[in-house]
Amino acid sequence: MKLKYLILPLIFIIIYSCSNTTNSPEFIEKTSGRYLFNSDEVIQIYFIKNELFMEWRGAKNIKPLKVNENTFFVKEMNEKIQFLTNPSDQKDYIVLVQKESGKPIDYNYKKLEENECKSSAKSGLI
Repeated sequence: MKLKYLILPLIFIIIYSCSNTTNSPEFIEKTSGRYLFNSDEVIQIYFIKNELFMEWRGAKNIKPLKVNENTFFVKEMNEKIQFLTNPSDQKDYIVLVQKESGKPIDYNYKKLEENECKSSAKSGLI
């Protein structure tokens, strides 16, 4: 009998936590844009109806799975990513997350300024 009263709230919590896929306007503003993947490629982050999408390596409309407010799983990369600001240079980055600890590995992919191109970002000219 007591088990019945525990199952219903547990189901509600699971459904509620999995259904919150929208993002705040502040998060959208901060994370939208291009991130330097390597000297020849960028990752484009954009939002449709407050849901995060990305373009990467020619694939469009990649929809990462939202794990929590700032963490997403990208099956095409087979990686968890976070959007963080590097304390050493105050720039925004896409950061890969360690599978074991869930902590950031390194500040991997720097967000490009609106007028910044790939080659100048890699060489540090801008």
